[in-house]
Amino acid sequence: MIYDKSRSKFLAAYRYALSGGQSTGNNSNIIDDFDSDMTISEFHQVMTLADSHHIYPMIFESLYFGTRMIGERSIKYKHALIKAEKLACGQAIMSAEFLKLYQFLSKKGLDPIVMKGIICRDLYLKPELRPSTDEDLLIPEAEFSKYHNAFIEYGLRPAMPQLDFAQEHEIPYRNSQVYIELHKKPFPPESKAYGDLNRFFMDVWEHKTTVEIYGVPITTMDNTYHLFFLLCHAYKHLMNCGIGIRIVSDIVLYSMKYIDQIEWDKIAKQCRDIKAYDFIAALYKIGEKYLFPETFPEMLVYVWNTADVNEKALLKDILTGGLYGTSSEDRLHSSNLTLYAVQNEKTGRQSSTLLMTVFPSYSKMKKRYSWLRKYPMLLPAAWLHRIASYSSNNVLRAREGHKAIKAMRIGNDRVALMRQYRILEENREGITVPKRFLRWIHSTVFSHLKARSRRDH
Repeated sequence: MIYDKSRSKFLAAYRYALSGGQSTGNNSNIIDDFDSDMTISEFHQVMTLADSHHIYPMIFESLYFGTRMIGERSIKYKHALIKAEKLACGQAIMSAEFLKLYQFLSKKGLDPIVMKGIICRDLYLKPELRPSTDEDLLIPEAEFSKYHNAFIEYGLRPAMPQLDFAQEHEIPYRNSQVYIELHKKPFPPESKAYGDLNRFFMDVWEHKTTVEIYGVPITTMDNTYHLFFLLCHAYKHLMNCGIGIRIVSDIVLYSMKYIDQIEWDKIAKQCRDIKAYDFIAALYKIGEKYLFPETFPEMLVYVWNTADVNEKALLKDILTGGLYGTSSEDRLHSSNLTLYAVQNEKTGRQSSTLLMTVFPSYSKMKKRYSWLRKYPMLLPAAWLHRIASYSSNNVLRAREGHKAIKAMRIGNDRVALMRQYRILEENREGITVPKRFLRWIHSTVFSHLKARSRRDH
Protein backbone atom coordinates (compact mmCIF):
# COMPACT_ATOMS: atom_id res chain seq x y z
CA MET A 1 0.00 0.00 0.00
CA ILE A 2 1.54 3.32 -1.08
CA TYR A 3 -0.52 5.52 1.17
CA ASP A 4 -0.70 5.63 4.91
CA LYS A 5 -3.39 7.74 6.56
CA SER A 6 -1.23 10.86 6.95
CA ARG A 7 -0.19 10.81 3.28
CA SER A 8 -3.79 10.35 2.21
CA LYS A 9 -4.89 13.35 4.25
CA PHE A 10 -1.89 15.32 3.01
CA LEU A 11 -2.90 14.74 -0.62
CA ALA A 12 -6.49 15.57 0.22
CA ALA A 13 -5.47 18.81 1.95
CA TYR A 14 -3.33 19.83 -1.02
CA ARG A 15 -6.12 19.10 -3.46
CA TYR A 16 -8.45 21.13 -1.25
CA ALA A 17 -6.02 24.07 -1.39
CA LEU A 18 -5.59 23.83 -5.17
CA SER A 19 -9.35 23.76 -5.70
CA GLY A 20 -9.89 26.91 -3.66
CA GLY A 21 -11.49 25.10 -0.75
CA GLN A 22 -13.82 22.81 -2.66
CA SER A 23 -13.43 19.31 -1.21
CA THR A 24 -13.55 16.59 -3.84
CA GLY A 25 -12.84 13.72 -1.51
CA ASN A 26 -15.96 11.78 -2.53
CA ASN A 27 -14.52 11.32 -6.01
CA SER A 28 -11.20 9.89 -4.85
CA ASN A 29 -10.30 6.23 -4.50
CA ILE A 30 -7.35 6.88 -2.17
CA ILE A 31 -8.66 9.02 0.70
CA ASP A 32 -11.48 9.29 3.14
CA ASP A 33 -13.58 12.44 3.01
CA PHE A 34 -11.37 15.42 3.72
CA ASP A 35 -14.10 17.27 5.62
CA SER A 36 -13.74 15.08 8.68
CA ASP A 37 -12.32 15.05 12.18
CA MET A 38 -8.56 15.15 12.69
CA THR A 39 -6.55 14.44 15.81
CA ILE A 40 -3.62 16.61 16.86
CA SER A 41 -1.31 13.69 16.11
CA GLU A 42 -2.65 13.39 12.56
CA PHE A 43 -2.40 17.15 12.16
CA HIS A 44 1.26 17.07 13.17
CA GLN A 45 2.04 14.23 10.75
CA VAL A 46 0.38 16.01 7.83
CA MET A 47 2.15 19.29 8.63
CA THR A 48 5.50 17.49 8.79
CA LEU A 49 4.86 16.24 5.26
CA ALA A 50 3.81 19.73 4.19
CA ASP A 51 7.06 21.12 5.56
CA SER A 52 9.15 18.61 3.60
CA HIS A 53 7.31 19.58 0.39
CA HIS A 54 7.56 23.33 1.09
CA ILE A 55 3.81 23.95 0.97
CA TYR A 56 3.34 24.51 4.70
CA PRO A 57 1.05 27.58 4.57
CA MET A 58 -1.21 26.03 1.91
CA ILE A 59 -1.72 22.83 3.89
CA PHE A 60 -2.22 24.67 7.18
CA GLU A 61 -4.97 26.81 5.69
CA SER A 62 -6.66 23.72 4.23
CA LEU A 63 -6.65 21.97 7.60
CA TYR A 64 -7.83 25.10 9.37
CA PHE A 65 -10.89 25.55 7.16
CA GLY A 66 -11.46 21.98 6.01
CA THR A 67 -11.32 19.90 9.18
CA ARG A 68 -12.53 19.85 12.75
CA MET A 69 -9.70 19.36 15.22
CA ILE A 70 -10.47 16.79 17.93
CA GLY A 71 -9.55 17.98 21.41
CA GLU A 72 -8.02 21.26 22.39
CA ARG A 73 -5.72 22.90 19.90
CA SER A 74 -2.35 22.09 21.41
CA ILE A 75 0.93 23.97 21.49
CA LYS A 76 1.88 22.11 18.27
CA TYR A 77 -1.11 23.70 16.56
CA LYS A 78 -0.19 27.18 17.82
CA HIS A 79 3.39 26.73 16.67
CA ALA A 80 2.13 25.61 13.26
CA LEU A 81 -0.07 28.71 13.00
CA ILE A 82 2.86 30.99 13.79
CA LYS A 83 5.11 29.19 11.31
CA ALA A 84 2.52 29.33 8.51
CA GLU A 85 1.95 33.06 9.06
CA LYS A 86 5.69 33.72 9.16
CA LEU A 87 6.31 31.83 5.90
CA ALA A 88 3.45 33.58 4.11
CA CYS A 89 4.56 37.03 5.30
CA GLY A 90 8.17 36.27 4.42
CA GLN A 91 7.13 35.23 0.91
CA ALA A 92 5.12 38.43 0.44
CA ILE A 93 8.17 40.48 1.46
CA MET A 94 10.44 38.47 -0.85
CA SER A 95 8.06 38.90 -3.80
CA ALA A 96 7.83 42.66 -3.24
CA GLU A 97 11.63 42.93 -2.96
CA PHE A 98 12.14 40.90 -6.12
CA LEU A 99 9.75 43.10 -8.11
CA LYS A 100 11.55 46.18 -6.78
CA LEU A 101 14.90 44.69 -7.88
CA TYR A 102 13.46 43.75 -11.27
CA GLN A 103 12.29 47.31 -11.87
CA PHE A 104 15.73 48.56 -10.83
CA LEU A 105 17.34 46.28 -13.44
CA SER A 106 14.88 47.48 -16.09
CA LYS A 107 15.89 51.09 -15.45
CA LYS A 108 19.48 50.01 -16.02
CA GLY A 109 18.50 48.63 -19.42
CA LEU A 110 18.86 45.02 -18.27
CA ASP A 111 16.20 42.51 -19.31
CA PRO A 112 16.76 39.06 -17.74
CA ILE A 113 14.48 36.08 -18.33
CA VAL A 114 12.64 35.12 -15.14
CA MET A 115 12.33 31.35 -14.68
CA LYS A 116 10.04 29.46 -12.29
CA GLY A 117 9.69 31.28 -8.94
CA ILE A 118 7.32 34.19 -9.12
CA ILE A 119 5.98 32.99 -12.50
CA CYS A 120 4.85 29.72 -10.93
CA ARG A 121 3.56 31.35 -7.73
CA ASP A 122 1.30 33.55 -9.82
CA LEU A 123 -0.52 30.41 -11.02
CA TYR A 124 -1.95 29.78 -7.53
CA LEU A 125 -5.09 31.28 -6.02
CA LYS A 126 -3.04 32.65 -3.11
CA PRO A 127 0.53 33.06 -4.39
CA GLU A 128 2.12 33.94 -1.05
CA LEU A 129 0.99 30.63 0.42
CA ARG A 130 3.20 28.84 -2.14
CA PRO A 131 6.75 29.57 -0.87
CA SER A 132 9.90 29.91 -2.98
CA THR A 133 13.41 29.85 -1.57
CA ASP A 134 14.88 31.92 -4.42
CA GLU A 135 14.25 33.63 -7.74
CA ASP A 136 16.02 32.46 -10.90
CA LEU A 137 17.22 34.86 -13.59
CA LEU A 138 18.65 33.75 -16.94
CA ILE A 139 21.05 36.27 -18.49
CA PRO A 140 23.28 36.46 -21.59
CA GLU A 141 26.68 35.21 -20.49
CA ALA A 142 28.43 38.22 -22.04
CA GLU A 143 26.42 40.58 -19.83
CA PHE A 144 27.35 39.01 -16.50
CA SER A 145 29.53 41.92 -15.36
CA LYS A 146 26.67 44.37 -16.00
CA TYR A 147 24.35 42.33 -13.78
CA HIS A 148 27.00 41.83 -11.13
CA ASN A 149 27.66 45.57 -10.90
CA ALA A 150 23.93 46.33 -10.84
CA PHE A 151 23.37 43.83 -8.03
CA ILE A 152 26.19 45.34 -5.98
CA GLU A 153 24.79 48.83 -6.53
CA TYR A 154 21.34 47.65 -5.45
CA GLY A 155 22.73 46.16 -2.24
CA LEU A 156 22.94 42.47 -3.10
CA ARG A 157 26.10 40.53 -2.32
CA PRO A 158 27.39 37.21 -3.68
CA ALA A 159 26.17 34.42 -1.40
CA MET A 160 29.28 32.38 -2.31
CA PRO A 161 32.09 34.91 -2.86
CA GLN A 162 34.67 32.11 -3.21
CA LEU A 163 33.23 31.13 -6.61
CA ASP A 164 35.16 31.81 -9.80
CA PHE A 165 32.53 34.04 -11.42
CA ALA A 166 34.14 33.74 -14.84
CA GLN A 167 33.87 29.95 -14.85
CA GLU A 168 30.68 29.26 -12.90
CA HIS A 169 27.32 29.28 -14.67
CA GLU A 170 25.12 29.66 -11.58
CA ILE A 171 25.97 32.43 -9.13
CA PRO A 172 23.80 33.26 -6.09
CA TYR A 173 23.26 36.74 -4.65
CA ARG A 174 21.34 37.83 -1.59
CA ASN A 175 20.34 40.57 0.80
CA SER A 176 18.17 40.30 3.89
CA GLN A 177 14.96 39.99 1.87
CA VAL A 178 15.64 38.08 -1.34
CA TYR A 179 17.88 35.31 -2.71
CA ILE A 180 18.69 35.40 -6.43
CA GLU A 181 20.31 32.71 -8.56
CA LEU A 182 21.87 34.20 -11.68
CA HIS A 183 22.12 31.67 -14.51
CA LYS A 184 24.28 32.00 -17.60
CA LYS A 185 22.73 28.78 -18.92
CA PRO A 186 19.40 27.16 -18.00
CA PHE A 187 21.25 24.02 -16.80
CA PRO A 188 24.83 23.44 -15.59
CA PRO A 189 26.71 22.76 -18.85
CA GLU A 190 29.40 20.74 -17.06
CA SER A 191 26.87 18.11 -15.99
CA LYS A 192 27.20 14.94 -18.03
CA ALA A 193 23.76 13.84 -16.84
CA TYR A 194 21.71 16.87 -17.91
CA GLY A 195 24.03 19.56 -19.29
CA ASP A 196 22.91 18.55 -22.80
CA LEU A 197 19.43 19.92 -22.07
CA ASN A 198 20.80 23.39 -22.86
CA ARG A 199 20.66 22.54 -26.56
CA PHE A 200 16.89 23.05 -26.48
CA PHE A 201 17.29 26.62 -25.23
CA MET A 202 20.01 27.93 -27.56
CA ASP A 203 17.54 30.37 -29.16
CA VAL A 204 15.54 31.15 -26.02
CA TRP A 205 16.30 34.88 -26.35
CA GLU A 206 14.28 34.88 -29.56
CA HIS A 207 11.32 33.30 -27.74
CA LYS A 208 10.52 35.68 -24.91
CA THR A 209 7.19 36.93 -23.71
CA THR A 210 5.93 39.33 -21.05
CA VAL A 211 3.56 38.60 -18.19
CA GLU A 212 2.24 41.10 -15.66
CA ILE A 213 2.59 40.27 -11.97
CA TYR A 214 1.23 42.72 -9.41
CA GLY A 215 1.21 45.35 -12.15
CA VAL A 216 4.88 44.83 -13.07
CA PRO A 217 5.73 43.58 -16.61
CA ILE A 218 8.04 40.55 -16.30
CA THR A 219 10.07 39.01 -19.14
CA THR A 220 10.02 35.23 -19.28
CA MET A 221 10.22 32.42 -21.83
CA ASP A 222 7.27 31.95 -24.14
CA ASN A 223 4.76 29.36 -22.97
CA THR A 224 6.13 26.38 -24.91
CA TYR A 225 9.71 27.06 -23.89
CA HIS A 226 8.86 27.74 -20.26
CA LEU A 227 6.74 24.62 -19.89
CA PHE A 228 9.49 22.50 -21.40
CA PHE A 229 11.96 24.17 -19.04
CA LEU A 230 9.73 23.23 -16.08
CA LEU A 231 9.57 19.64 -17.35
CA CYS A 232 13.36 19.52 -17.79
CA HIS A 233 13.77 20.99 -14.31
CA ALA A 234 11.65 18.16 -12.89
CA TYR A 235 13.63 15.65 -14.98
CA LYS A 236 16.91 17.06 -13.65
CA HIS A 237 15.80 16.76 -10.03
CA LEU A 238 14.50 13.23 -10.57
CA MET A 239 18.05 12.32 -11.62
CA ASN A 240 19.36 13.88 -8.41
CA CYS A 241 17.31 13.12 -5.30
CA GLY A 242 13.73 13.42 -6.51
CA ILE A 243 10.87 15.86 -6.97
CA GLY A 244 8.13 17.07 -4.65
CA ILE A 245 4.39 17.30 -5.16
CA ARG A 246 4.66 21.08 -5.63
CA ILE A 247 6.60 20.57 -8.86
CA VAL A 248 3.69 18.47 -10.14
CA SER A 249 1.12 21.15 -9.36
CA ASP A 250 3.35 23.88 -10.87
CA ILE A 251 3.53 21.99 -14.15
CA VAL A 252 -0.15 21.06 -14.33
CA LEU A 253 -1.34 24.55 -13.37
CA TYR A 254 0.95 26.08 -16.01
CA SER A 255 -0.28 23.58 -18.59
CA MET A 256 -3.93 24.31 -17.82
CA LYS A 257 -3.51 28.09 -17.87
CA TYR A 258 -1.70 28.21 -21.21
CA ILE A 259 -3.10 25.05 -22.78
CA ASP A 260 -4.16 26.77 -26.02
CA GLN A 261 -0.81 28.57 -26.43
CA ILE A 262 1.53 25.59 -26.07
CA GLU A 263 2.92 23.55 -28.98
CA TRP A 264 2.06 20.15 -27.51
CA ASP A 265 3.46 18.07 -30.37
CA LYS A 266 6.81 19.81 -29.97
CA ILE A 267 6.80 19.30 -26.19
CA ALA A 268 5.96 15.59 -26.51
CA LYS A 269 8.65 15.06 -29.18
CA GLN A 270 11.32 16.77 -27.07
CA CYS A 271 10.37 14.67 -24.05
CA ARG A 272 10.81 11.54 -26.16
CA ASP A 273 14.16 12.86 -27.41
CA ILE A 274 15.51 13.03 -23.84
CA LYS A 275 13.85 9.75 -22.77
CA ALA A 276 11.54 11.56 -20.36
CA TYR A 277 8.14 10.93 -21.99
CA ASP A 278 7.03 8.10 -19.69
CA PHE A 279 8.18 9.99 -16.60
CA ILE A 280 6.37 13.17 -17.67
CA ALA A 281 3.25 11.18 -18.56
CA ALA A 282 3.24 9.69 -15.05
CA LEU A 283 3.68 13.16 -13.61
CA TYR A 284 0.59 14.38 -15.48
CA LYS A 285 -1.30 11.25 -14.39
CA ILE A 286 -0.61 12.22 -10.76
CA GLY A 287 -2.04 15.66 -11.49
CA GLU A 288 -5.08 14.16 -13.16
CA LYS A 289 -5.86 11.53 -10.55
CA TYR A 290 -4.85 13.09 -7.23
CA LEU A 291 -4.68 16.87 -7.55
CA PHE A 292 -7.13 18.04 -10.21
CA PRO A 293 -9.62 15.17 -10.68
CA GLU A 294 -12.51 17.43 -11.70
CA THR A 295 -10.68 20.04 -13.78
CA PHE A 296 -7.92 18.12 -15.57
CA PRO A 297 -8.28 18.84 -19.32
CA GLU A 298 -8.98 16.08 -21.83
CA MET A 299 -6.31 17.58 -24.06
CA LEU A 300 -3.63 16.60 -21.53
CA VAL A 301 -5.07 13.11 -21.21
CA TYR A 302 -4.70 12.78 -24.99
CA VAL A 303 -1.21 14.32 -25.29
CA TRP A 304 0.29 12.16 -22.54
CA ASN A 305 -1.85 9.05 -23.02
CA THR A 306 -2.39 8.95 -19.26
CA ALA A 307 -4.91 6.12 -19.45
CA ASP A 308 -2.03 3.69 -20.04
CA VAL A 309 0.34 5.12 -17.42
CA ASN A 310 1.14 3.57 -14.05
CA GLU A 311 1.95 6.52 -11.81
CA LYS A 312 2.12 4.74 -8.45
CA ALA A 313 5.88 4.14 -8.26
CA LEU A 314 6.58 7.78 -9.08
CA LEU A 315 3.99 9.02 -6.58
CA LYS A 316 5.52 6.88 -3.85
CA ASP A 317 8.96 8.35 -4.57
CA ILE A 318 7.51 11.88 -4.58
CA LEU A 319 5.69 11.50 -1.28
CA THR A 320 8.73 9.92 0.35
CA GLY A 321 11.30 12.41 -0.86
CA GLY A 322 9.80 15.83 -0.21
CA LEU A 323 10.68 18.82 -2.36
CA TYR A 324 13.72 17.97 -4.51
CA GLY A 325 13.96 14.62 -2.70
CA THR A 326 15.88 16.10 0.23
CA SER A 327 13.77 14.64 3.02
CA SER A 328 16.71 12.66 4.42
CA GLU A 329 20.48 12.55 4.34
CA ASP A 330 20.24 9.04 2.91
CA ARG A 331 18.45 10.30 -0.20
CA LEU A 332 20.98 13.09 -0.61
CA HIS A 333 23.82 10.57 -0.67
CA SER A 334 21.86 8.26 -2.95
CA SER A 335 21.93 10.89 -5.72
CA ASN A 336 25.49 9.83 -6.58
CA LEU A 337 24.18 6.50 -7.84
CA THR A 338 21.31 7.93 -9.88
CA LEU A 339 23.37 10.69 -11.48
CA TYR A 340 26.20 8.36 -12.42
CA ALA A 341 23.78 5.81 -13.87
CA VAL A 342 22.35 8.50 -16.20
CA GLN A 343 25.82 9.82 -16.94
CA ASN A 344 27.05 6.35 -17.91
CA GLU A 345 24.20 5.86 -20.34
CA LYS A 346 24.56 9.28 -21.96
CA THR A 347 28.32 9.04 -22.38
CA GLY A 348 28.23 5.40 -23.50
CA ARG A 349 30.61 4.40 -20.73
CA GLN A 350 30.15 1.52 -18.34
CA SER A 351 31.93 2.91 -15.30
CA SER A 352 31.14 1.50 -11.89
CA THR A 353 28.56 3.61 -10.05
CA LEU A 354 30.03 2.27 -6.82
CA LEU A 355 33.47 3.62 -7.72
CA MET A 356 31.93 6.90 -8.78
CA THR A 357 30.20 7.12 -5.42
CA VAL A 358 33.44 6.52 -3.53
CA PHE A 359 35.44 8.80 -5.88
CA PRO A 360 33.08 11.63 -6.94
CA SER A 361 33.93 13.89 -9.86
CA TYR A 362 35.84 17.16 -9.55
CA SER A 363 32.66 19.18 -10.12
CA LYS A 364 31.01 17.52 -7.12
CA MET A 365 34.06 17.54 -4.87
CA LYS A 366 34.85 21.23 -5.36
CA LYS A 367 31.52 22.10 -3.76
CA ARG A 368 32.69 20.46 -0.53
CA TYR A 369 36.40 21.30 -0.73
CA SER A 370 36.67 24.91 -1.87
CA TRP A 371 40.48 24.72 -2.09
CA LEU A 372 40.10 22.32 -5.03
CA ARG A 373 38.98 25.24 -7.18
CA LYS A 374 42.52 26.62 -6.93
CA TYR A 375 44.39 23.31 -6.77
CA PRO A 376 42.45 20.75 -8.89
CA MET A 377 45.49 18.46 -9.01
CA LEU A 378 44.85 17.70 -5.33
CA LEU A 379 41.59 15.89 -6.12
CA PRO A 380 43.06 12.49 -5.01
CA ALA A 381 43.94 14.08 -1.65
CA ALA A 382 40.35 15.26 -1.30
CA TRP A 383 39.14 11.73 -2.06
CA LEU A 384 41.40 10.33 0.67
CA HIS A 385 40.19 12.94 3.16
CA ARG A 386 36.57 12.18 2.28
CA ILE A 387 37.09 8.43 2.69
CA ALA A 388 38.91 8.87 6.02
CA SER A 389 36.21 11.21 7.28
CA TYR A 390 33.45 8.91 6.10
CA SER A 391 35.11 5.93 7.78
CA SER A 392 35.67 7.64 11.11
CA ASN A 393 32.32 9.37 11.24
CA ASN A 394 30.10 6.75 9.68
CA VAL A 395 31.45 3.26 9.23
CA LEU A 396 32.90 2.93 12.73
CA ARG A 397 29.50 3.85 14.16
CA ALA A 398 26.99 1.10 13.54
CA ARG A 399 24.06 3.47 13.14
CA GLU A 400 25.88 5.59 10.58
CA GLY A 401 27.14 2.49 8.83
CA HIS A 402 23.56 1.41 8.37
CA LYS A 403 22.83 4.85 6.90
CA ALA A 404 25.51 4.32 4.26
CA ILE A 405 23.97 0.97 3.34
CA LYS A 406 20.51 2.57 3.27
CA ALA A 407 21.74 5.32 0.94
CA MET A 408 23.02 2.66 -1.48
CA ARG A 409 19.71 0.82 -1.30
CA ILE A 410 17.72 4.00 -1.95
CA GLY A 411 19.99 4.82 -4.86
CA ASN A 412 19.52 1.37 -6.39
CA ASP A 413 15.74 1.62 -5.92
CA ARG A 414 15.68 5.00 -7.63
CA VAL A 415 17.80 3.71 -10.51
CA ALA A 416 15.18 0.95 -10.89
CA LEU A 417 12.49 3.67 -10.88
CA MET A 418 14.22 5.42 -13.77
CA ARG A 419 14.42 2.13 -15.62
CA GLN A 420 10.70 1.60 -15.07
CA TYR A 421 9.96 4.93 -16.75
CA ARG A 422 12.52 4.17 -19.49
CA ILE A 423 14.84 7.05 -18.64
CA LEU A 424 17.50 4.34 -18.37
CA GLU A 425 17.83 1.18 -20.40
CA GLU A 426 18.31 -2.25 -18.87
CA ASN A 427 21.68 -3.16 -17.33
CA ARG A 428 24.50 -3.84 -19.72
CA GLU A 429 27.63 -5.96 -19.31
CA GLY A 430 30.29 -4.00 -17.43
CA ILE A 431 34.05 -3.77 -17.82
CA THR A 432 36.58 -4.82 -15.19
CA VAL A 433 36.94 -2.84 -11.98
CA PRO A 434 40.64 -1.89 -12.53
CA LYS A 435 39.83 -0.47 -15.97
CA ARG A 436 36.86 1.43 -14.53
CA PHE A 437 39.08 2.93 -11.86
CA LEU A 438 41.80 3.97 -14.32
CA ARG A 439 39.21 5.55 -16.65
CA TRP A 440 37.65 7.36 -13.73
CA ILE A 441 41.02 8.74 -12.59
CA HIS A 442 41.69 9.93 -16.14
CA SER A 443 38.28 11.53 -16.65
CA THR A 444 38.16 13.32 -13.29
CA VAL A 445 41.77 14.46 -12.85
CA PHE A 446 43.76 14.57 -16.07
CA SER A 447 41.01 15.71 -18.42
CA HIS A 448 40.18 18.60 -16.08
CA LEU A 449 43.86 19.62 -15.82
CA LYS A 450 44.17 19.57 -19.62
CA ALA A 451 41.05 21.73 -19.98
CA ARG A 452 42.36 24.19 -17.40
CA SER A 453 45.74 24.33 -19.16
CA ARG A 454 44.05 25.19 -22.46
CA ARG A 455 42.08 28.00 -20.78
CA ASP A 456 45.23 29.42 -19.15
CA HIS A 457 47.04 29.51 -22.47
